[in-house]
Amino acid sequence: MENLHYWLSGTLFIFAAIVLAMALYSYRRKEISAAKAFSFLCLATFFYFFGNAMELVSTELSEMLFWNLVQSVNTFIPFFWLLLALQYCGKEKAFPPFYIKLFFSLALLLLLGRFTNPLHHLFYHHVYMEYNGYFHVFKAHNGPLFYLKFIYTTIAFLLSNHLFYQLSRESKGSVKKLGQLMFVASLLPYLAYAMFIYVGAPYGIDLVPLALVISYFFFMLAIFKFQFFDLIPLAYHKVFESIKDAVIVLDKEQKILDYNPAAKAFFQKLDKKAIGQNLDELFQDQVELVKAVDKGVDSTITFQVKDRPHYYDLKLSALTNQKGEEIGRIIVLSDITKQVAVTEEFKWMASHDELTGIYNRRVFFEYGNHELERLKRNKLPLSLIMFDIDHFKRVNDTYGHQAGDVVLQKVAEVVKKNIRACDLFARFGGEEFVILLADVTPQKTMAVAEKLRVALEAMEVTTEGVLIKVTSSFGVSGVEAVGQESLDVLIAQADQALYEAKARGRNRVESAMMISCRKN
Repeated sequence: MENLHYWLSGTLFIFAAIVLAMALYSYRRKEISAAKAFSFLCLATFFYFFGNAMELVSTELSEMLFWNLVQSVNTFIPFFWLLLALQYCGKEKAFPPFYIKLFFSLALLLLLGRFTNPLHHLFYHHVYMEYNGYFHVFKAHNGPLFYLKFIYTTIAFLLSNHLFYQLSRESKGSVKKLGQLMFVASLLPYLAYAMFIYVGAPYGIDLVPLALVISYFFFMLAIFKFQFFDLIPLAYHKVFESIKDAVIVLDKEQKILDYNPAAKAFFQKLDKKAIGQNLDELFQDQVELVKAVDKGVDSTITFQVKDRPHYYDLKLSALTNQKGEEIGRIIVLSDITKQVAVTEEFKWMASHDELTGIYNRRVFFEYGNHELERLKRNKLPLSLIMFDIDHFKRVNDTYGHQAGDVVLQKVAEVVKKNIRACDLFARFGGEEFVILLADVTPQKTMAVAEKLRVALEAMEVTTEGVLIKVTSSFGVSGVEAVGQESLDVLIAQADQALYEAKARGRNRVESAMMISCRKN
C-alpha cells in the first residue's frame, strides 16, 4: 500500500502516452468529424492523466495545486465526449447548435473558474494536503463552481450514454457491438465521478482517472478490433442526404415514405406533399420508371433532360425490419449517361477509322459478309469499288504527314457525299478505300466509280496556306446475281483492277470484267 500511489501514477503515465498517441492517430483522420472530436477528447484526457499522475507523487501542497490546475483541462472531457457521441451516432444535426455552444461555454467557464479560483474561491473554498496513512493526497472543500461542473458533466454523460445505448438498440452486427462497447466506456467514468461526489474517494484517491483508463482500453478495442472509424453508422455519414444518386423509399403499398436531396433535385414534384402519395399516381408521366418498379426488376431507363436523353440505372432493394420482414422498397437511380456515352464511344472506335470517321476494315468484312448472304438468298447484284490516292507518299514527303491526314479526311468526306447512305464505305488501309454497293450491277458501278474519280480530281485541299490536289485510281468488281462468290474473291478482283488502273497511267477506272475481256 505504501507504494500504491507510485503504481497508480505509473499506470496513468503509461496511459497518458497511449492517449496522446490515440489523439495523434485520430487527428490524422480528421476528415471524419467524429475522429476530430475524439482527438480533442484524447488530448484533454492526456492532461488529466498526466496532471493526476504528477499529483499522486507530489509531496508539497504547492506542487499538488499546480498539477491539479493542469488537470482542470478535464472540464472539456464531457463536452468532447458528448460531441463524439452526437457525431458518431449521426445526431449532431438534431441537436440544436445553441446547446453545443452552451456546453462549450460551460466547459470554458469552469476552466477559467478553476484558474482564477484564488481570486474568488468559487471552485474550491479551501485546499489542503492530507496523509491517508500511506501517502499524501490533495483535499479540498468544494464551492458552487465545482458542483456546477458535476451537473454539467452529469448531463453530458447521460446524453452520451443515451445516444450510444440507442445506437446499440437500433443497429446490427459490428455497429451494434460498437454501440455496446461505447455505452460501457461512457458509463464507467460517470459512475466513478458520481461515487466520488456522493461517497467520497477511498484513501483520498480519485477513481475517475482509473475508470477512464478502462474506458480507453475499450476505445482501443473499438478502434483496432472493431474499426471504430471505418464503421461509422450510416446516420453519421448522412449517406441518405449526401449520396449523389437519387433515392426514393417506398412502403409495401408503394407509397412514398422519404427521398433524398438528389431525388428532389431531379424530380421537382417531390416535395412534402409527395410523402404518402402512391408512386404510380405521382409519376404518371414517367412510364418507364413506374413499369420497372411494378415489375420489381433492375433496369436502365431513359429520361429527357433539356431535350436530350439521359440514361439512368434503376436498382430496387427490399427494405426490411429487424425481423427480416419486407416493409417496403428502396429505389436508387444512378445517372449513367456518361458511362453510356463512353460505351458508345468505345463501340464507335471499335468499328470506325479514327482519322476519317468511316468504317474500318474489320467492320467492312463483318457487315460485308452479312450483306453478301442476304443478296445471295435473293439472287441480287453486288458490286465493289476499291480505290487509292495516286502518289500519296509524295504528299506525305512534300507536305508532311499532318497534311496527308487532312487529304485522307477530305477524300472520305467527298466520297460520302457522292454515294448512297446504304453503301458500305470503309478505309481498307493506308490510303486505300473500299465501297460495297448492294443491289447495284457492275455496269452501273463503273459510272459511280467514274463520278467519284472526277469529284476527287476536282477536290482542293488547303492546309497551312498550301493548296494540294490529288487524283485516284479505281478498281471495280461485281456480279449480276450473287451465287457462290465470296467477299474475299470480289476484293481480290477489285484489287487486281485497281492495279491495272495504276499500270495504265493512274487517275482512271478499271474493272475486273474489262481485264477479263482483254485477256480473252
